[in-house]
Amino acid sequence: MGIFSFFKSKPKPPVFANESEEFLYKVNPKYYWERKKFEEDLAYQNELLSKVNAAREKYKKDGDLSAVIQVYEFAFIESDPPCKSSQCFLLLDFYLKADLNDKAWSYLNKLLTEEKPHFEKIRMYQARLLKKEKRWKDAIQMYMLEYLAKSEWKKTFDKEMFIKDIRSSINKLNWSDEDIISLSNLVEKQVKKKDYSEEKLIKSYRKFLSEKSDVVS
Repeated sequence: MGIFSFFKSKPKPPVFANESEEFLYKVNPKYYWERKKFEEDLAYQNELLSKVNAAREKYKKDGDLSAVIQVYEFAFIESDPPCKSSQCFLLLDFYLKADLNDKAWSYLNKLLTEEKPHFEKIRMYQARLLKKEKRWKDAIQMYMLEYLAKSEWKKTFDKEMFIKDIRSSINKLNWSDEDIISLSNLVEKQVKKKDYSEEKLIKSYRKFLSEKSDVVS
């Protein structure tokens, strides 16, 4: 073994697209590589988004749910990193249309692990799934959590829309208009206090259910 084999050869300098790139590399190589990575990540995201857009347009023409779901799953679940577009929630719409409830739940759980999850949208889709599964009480709870999360960034509670969303579940349970007002008041009470704790609202809802059960029995 020759003496030179003990020394690692220097990495070859990158191939520059222009003189500006070469100058930046010489002046600040760390920033050069950070910028290079950012540009590569951006190109990658744009490529995923392009595939998603093409799949969505194709679906509008042929209605092939399996095909569009396959592309969306690749972009938003299988890719590493996944596509960052807000269209990630469209995959849930496709799952619901295809009656793929288990996949929808799994995907919602994945979204909850993200750095900045959209709680209001996630809770909304959870409520829709629970309604689809005829779990009326659980659906009402999720709508309560959805509107609590919405109120945090809207700075107001849309009581009218909340009542509209829970109305069908209330009817299925044969509950009264008085119950609707009581539930809306639970959400409104926390919003007025600027208390956006999901745990606290769930506790209040469970107390409501317990008291209602005592009255019925």
